[in-house]
Amino acid sequence: MEEKLDDVEAGKVKWVPMIKEFYGPFHANIVDKEENLDRDDVMKERVVGKDPDSGMDIVARHGRFGAYVQVGQFTAEEIKEMVEKPRRASLPEGAYVETVTMEQALKVLSLPRELGVIGLETVIVTTGRFGPYLKVGKKNVSLPDTYDPYTVMLGEVEVIIKEAEKLKKQMALPIAELGADPESGGEIVVKNGRFGPYVTDGKTNVSVKKGVEPTAITFEQAVEMLVVKRKAPKRGKWGKKKK
Repeated sequence: MEEKLDDVEAGKVKWVPMIKEFYGPFHANIVDKEENLDRDDVMKERVVGKDPDSGMDIVARHGRFGAYVQVGQFTAEEIKEMVEKPRRASLPEGAYVETVTMEQALKVLSLPRELGVIGLETVIVTTGRFGPYLKVGKKNVSLPDTYDPYTVMLGEVEVIIKEAEKLKKQMALPIAELGADPESGGEIVVKNGRFGPYVTDGKTNVSVKKGVEPTAITFEQAVEMLVVKRKAPKRGKWGKKKK
């Protein structure tokens, strides 16, 4: 296909017949797969080995959020009915359903790990869609990349938890209070957020552009930022502009 496109660009081949030649078999193949391809052909699973604790198979599968391993072979319907769900864990970067080893599977399944207690809260290290993190009671704290979730100890994470609590308190305090918004009536403030400083009237949030000093934003600038944001097209779940 790439070579033929080069020929089109060079004027050696006409593009309409070339596209028809490609699209005919391509479309027929898609129709055939839609009719005859089974879900199990795509979502194949692989038995990696036996779980030493339960004796059940450890299976590697493809899931909605990537490849993972699970203790026990259960259907989606069976899992839905379970009170206690089977142990499962996402595969790390560089590990695949077809090649994951028993050692890798057992390692990722060792999470979550209970590290101990700080104050009255139990500290657990685990991993999710966005990487390793600490569960401290009902709070979640991201685990920096410099720490290994499989070996990190309680004494090491105490500083991380304290810094996270300190940052949360700082984020709750406004950098600047500018006055009431003329449209919404809400108090316009500049605050620090998870993804950087932003302007808000309590309903509309606008990120402060890089290079702009948050403390230097004036009332007029903040009002204009909020007006522009309100007029901007709304975005859907996947970031696409809604019509």
